[in-house]
Amino acid sequence: MVLTLKNDRFTASVTSVGAELLSLKNSDGLEYMWQKDPKYWGKTSPVLFPIVGNLRNDKVTFHGTEYGMAKHGLCRAAEFTVESHSDTDAVFSLCSSEETLAHYPYQFKLTLAYHLSETGISITYTVENIDNQPIDFCFGAHPGFNVPLDGVGTFSDYRLEFNADEPDGCPVFDFENNQINMDKRVDFMKGSRTLPLDYSYFDEDALVFDKVHSDRVRLVSDKTERGVEVRFADFDFVAFWTPIKMDAPFLCIEPWCGMAVCSDEGDTFEEKRGVKHLETGASRSFVMEILPF
Repeated sequence: MVLTLKNDRFTASVTSVGAELLSLKNSDGLEYMWQKDPKYWGKTSPVLFPIVGNLRNDKVTFHGTEYGMAKHGLCRAAEFTVESHSDTDAVFSLCSSEETLAHYPYQFKLTLAYHLSETGISITYTVENIDNQPIDFCFGAHPGFNVPLDGVGTFSDYRLEFNADEPDGCPVFDFENNQINMDKRVDFMKGSRTLPLDYSYFDEDALVFDKVHSDRVRLVSDKTERGVEVRFADFDFVAFWTPIKMDAPFLCIEPWCGMAVCSDEGDTFEEKRGVKHLETGASRSFVMEILPF
């Protein structure tokens, strides 16, 4: 089921499959979201839960028992329940099931609440522990944006603008071992808060800011000064991705709590970088905002 949200400035559509944001257009019909061309990437804005990225050999250990789980977790193709829908709001939920318990041994409820405002769209992601034991999880968002947004210019005519200095660089992905190499870093920012886009930066997969100081970033056209701002104050990390050596006309801006498997960690889930912990009956929310300008 695809639901439409609309006000005087924007129109958005969200599908119950994965509770995924499919479209965000302004009143002139300008589409900001990547439109699922399978030639490059067949998603638009998937939800990453209860892992972000890949596990070592697609396996992980929960309290001494090994489970298998595919990259980015359990939710991208899951059918969410529509809890409510109005002109500007929609709420979707997914609860644990026999299928999820085969890969992730906890009872949970995941809720996505979309709100369309005069400045853009906000998504509140809430994880609730409905188990009789504490649970651990990782979580991430993965929205893709058209680059160029309006057909003007090319990928390299865009830049990322951070709202704080980012002096710590990014760890490099190790393709041979299929993990993030925490012993090798690249400084893309070089003392600036602005990063001009270049496809070559993504030759070693995503740029992962694991020591991020900013809580928002702007994707801006050098030619038109139009773009989108993504706010992610509730998240620990942010990553940027476009497919390797494909010159794809989009960029993903990905706030994360959790990361793909890292070279300095084992396969015990509760010891993963960025993992979150919830006591029985507790919940935790993460808000991401997408603000076109």
